[in-house]
Formats: sequence, structure tokens, C-alpha cells
Amino acid sequence: MQVDARIAWEVLSDYDHLARFIPDMKTSRVVSRDGTVSWWNRRASSGSSSTGSRSTWCSKWWSTRCAGSTRRRISGNIRDLQTRYDLTASDAGVKLDYTGRFIPEFSVPLYSGLPMVRRVVERRFRAMVEEIARRDALARDRPKD
Repeated sequence: MQVDARIAWEVLSDYDHLARFIPDMKTSRVVSRDGTVSWWNRRASSGSSSTGSRSTWCSKWWSTRCAGSTRRRISGNIRDLQTRYDLTASDAGVKLDYTGRFIPEFSVPLYSGLPMVRRVVERRFRAMVEEIARRDALARDRPKD
């Protein structure tokens, strides 16, 4: 992406406002922060599930040559969910990599479940990238002091 890396991280870590731009995200709010670690709650619908998911997350941020975040589920109605974002800035732009691991407490049909989960993740990730681009465009349009 041709965006400011700082703005990308602001969007990725905007836990109090994720529900504004992530599809199916009902609520999201920070409950505690300690340096580079944040604990936050979220509630999301999951397409075909009437109950959706409720979870508490712990996110840890770091910055070396690139910046990154790991998220892990602390509690909720999903057995295990871990995600990782890596953001690398260069002259060519910003590269955002995402990996995730999802183990539900419920049965997921082999042939239809995985494609459904992929569609949900892709739709949410696309919304996050669109929000990064939107905020970056707003920042570029602001007059400089």
C-alpha cells in the first residue's frame, strides 16, 4: 500500500473503533493497557451463527526493522484464536502481512466451513485496508502548518 506506516498502525490498533469499519463487528473496546500490551473485548457476528463470537483479546506490539502485533484470545466462545500482523515500510510502500489460527468450539463442515471462514476473514481484512487508505487520504488532504 502507498500509505504512511504510522497511519496503518493507528488503524490496526484502534480497538475502541474497530466496530465502525469492520464488517460484522458489533462492539470493540479497550479494557486495559500496559505499555505495548492492550487487553480488549469484542463481539462479532459470524455470518451463519446466530450467537456470533464474544472474546477478550491480549495484543502485544513491537517495533524493530518492521512493526508487528500478535493477538491471542484470552476468553470467549472460541476455543483458540491467534493472529499476527507484520507491517514493513520501504520506499515502495507499506507491506501488511497477516496470519491467523482459528479453532472453534463448534463443528465446522469441512467443505463449506473453511471457505466461509476465509470469506469472513478476507472481508474484514479488506475493510481494514480500506480504512487505512481512507485515513491516509484524509491526512494527505489536511493543510500543512
